[in-house]
Amino acid sequence: MFSNDDKELDRFMKNNFSIPCYNLKDFRLPKILLVEDNYTTQMIFQFQLSRLKTEVVTVDTGQSALQAIQEVSYDMMILDVGLPDITGDQVLSLIRAREKIQKHTIYRLPIIIVTAHGNKQKLHWYIEAGANDALIKPIAFEQLNMLCQTFLVFPKKCE
Repeated sequence: MFSNDDKELDRFMKNNFSIPCYNLKDFRLPKILLVEDNYTTQMIFQFQLSRLKTEVVTVDTGQSALQAIQEVSYDMMILDVGLPDITGDQVLSLIRAREKIQKHTIYRLPIIIVTAHGNKQKLHWYIEAGANDALIKPIAFEQLNMLCQTFLVFPKKCE
């Protein structure tokens, strides 16, 4: 169908498979709930996520996270395991149980577990328990970028 002419293929793709673009003022930035009790780690995550053009809301306890998702719709949650009140494991379990009860909703909040004390077996356990991904801190910017590209929708700017 297409000769070795890349322009012909590009033209076909553009005419048949173009992704719509939008006026960015009509869209909000993807909203991430960061659940992390360590202030330094909060600042690192906030800096990295701001580079990725996201809005970050930070809470430092599991109870605050559960309250926050009741009040506001988030596009993704980054959840530390070691929280001062209830563990990240418990927060994850409570959220997934709540989602099962609310059968009328098809939305499942992407939850990324982060921990400073993990191994591959434990990370696999978090995913089995309902996390979309699990990572060991410190998290490289490239890892965070890949997670955001996987789980978030960013509007395409019109040219």
